[in-house]
Amino acid sequence: MGLKKLIWRKISVITFFIVCMQANHVCAGWPVSEEFIAGPWGTGELDFGIIYTDIEDIVPNFDLTSNGKVTIRDGNNRRVKVYSDNGNLELIVPYRANRNYKELTIADSYGFSGFFSGYGNDGTSYYRRPDQKVYIKFSPIGEVLQSTSTRPLELGSRVVTRSGSGYKTIIAYPDTTYNITANRGISNFTRDLNNYLYEVASYSTESGVASTTAYNVYKYDSCGKMVGQLTGPISHYEPPTEADRNAPTWSPTPIAEYGEPVIGPNGDVYAWVRSATEYKIVRWSWVDEDTDPKGGPDTPVETQALPSTSGIYLTWNPSPQDPGCVSGYEIERASAAGGPYSPVATVPLDEKQTYNYNDTTATAGATWYYRIRSASDIGNSDPAEVSAARP
Repeated sequence: MGLKKLIWRKISVITFFIVCMQANHVCAGWPVSEEFIAGPWGTGELDFGIIYTDIEDIVPNFDLTSNGKVTIRDGNNRRVKVYSDNGNLELIVPYRANRNYKELTIADSYGFSGFFSGYGNDGTSYYRRPDQKVYIKFSPIGEVLQSTSTRPLELGSRVVTRSGSGYKTIIAYPDTTYNITANRGISNFTRDLNNYLYEVASYSTESGVASTTAYNVYKYDSCGKMVGQLTGPISHYEPPTEADRNAPTWSPTPIAEYGEPVIGPNGDVYAWVRSATEYKIVRWSWVDEDTDPKGGPDTPVETQALPSTSGIYLTWNPSPQDPGCVSGYEIERASAAGGPYSPVATVPLDEKQTYNYNDTTATAGATWYYRIRSASDIGNSDPAEVSAARP
């Protein structure tokens, strides 16, 4: 490797772990990585180029099309390499060459110099030019549909506000609004073609050789509920020799250094990885499990049941996904603990939502048991249970 100033690069890691949301259950996630594309440094057809500079090493970057193809921009070798969704090399296109291939991420007129920005809900994909002033929209087969100097609505708008000790991020697309409550505001996000939202969050850490940046990937359903998390350990470098320590400038030799994760159209996660001898693209494929937490909103909180002059008065605080995917609250009632329960009412959302219901059909001289659920188009929450006796 050439000598460089001691400036550390943003890196990721190869081994990710899934954090299950449900105790004692094996949950869905990205359980293992697979080597998707690999080749040594060099100039041959199966090789990749690397540029060493005084500031940082420049490695090939890659993009994904909405039909799962991978295009790798190899600047040192002045070409774009196109791979199928199973990792087979399909085409090598020299920079500025004329060609009829329509599956590349960036059209000839833009010099293959764009950055993936996200997917539209109709299978289209968006890329941003390096100057960040032009967004280009591509059809599912790679045709340029339009370009715009403003961020398209299909890529989502974002508003972050304080919410208690954390933050609420509202990410709005033309067809779906995600309401996410977390200990941070979400900034780096994208959506797959199945309506799941992903956040790629970076954090600084120590590798033992240098300060580095690692990444977490969070997956949210259309209610803004987290259904998966990938967390990575630190990348690995060769320890410095005595000569390295005495050199005026030194850069660590990577054993495994990784780029920022990129989300595929079906929710798989991709990242480039390089060592001193080769370049790779690795992929983590999403796997569902039968024991996964169900989709939909969370349970309403702080529920109460109090006797009133005319019945049983129920109150609750909204689900964390309200406003968002919650369409209302369903109330069931039973005359004995454990049921059987029968529907009483559905309280819809409106502009003056007060989150209460007075059950005037609950007769006096008995104890009544209630279940209150958050309802949505993709499923209902688990119930909150309360009871009260009406004298």
